[in-house]
Amino acid sequence: MLQPIRLFVQSLEQKAFYQYAAGLLGVIALLSGLLVYRHYRTMSALRQSAKVLNHQRYQAQKLLTKRELVHRQQDAVDSLLEKDPAFKIREYFEKLIEQLNVKEFAREITAAESEIEINPQYKELTVDVRFKGLTMKQVSELIAALEQKERIYLKELSIDKSKDAAVVSVHMILATLQRRPEAGAEQTE
Repeated sequence: MLQPIRLFVQSLEQKAFYQYAAGLLGVIALLSGLLVYRHYRTMSALRQSAKVLNHQRYQAQKLLTKRELVHRQQDAVDSLLEKDPAFKIREYFEKLIEQLNVKEFAREITAAESEIEINPQYKELTVDVRFKGLTMKQVSELIAALEQKERIYLKELSIDKSKDAAVVSVHMILATLQRRPEAGAEQTE
């Protein structure tokens, strides 16, 4: 089988032999170049897809961690709400300002249920209160006392200097969460 090729090559003149050899080497170099190019192109595409995959994996890990945190916080809120299901934020606040002897400075106390979509299971209850004539010491004592109660949180706080330099006017909105009646009924079914 190789004998006819050998005879063909021997019958060639030297110049023709070099031309055929150069053509064969050119074809081999071209095929080798194409293989190397294809290899590097494939490797580049694989590296890029691995990079995208790792980024997506990282994002998924962040979402799972955040989901776990949200579930832990929701469990904490549920246990807090179960401790005192009949909690009334306005009654609690009025007792607190009586204890701190600042009730006479309260100008307006408004309680409201808001339908803010925090979670389909909860609704937010707020108390909007305005004080006039409090000292900064009384304000800080009030805020410290509010922070002691886990069930409520300070949603907004605005402190304005009064014309009398020793006192301030305070506007605050306190809030708490309450389980929606329909959410509790769905949970027990």
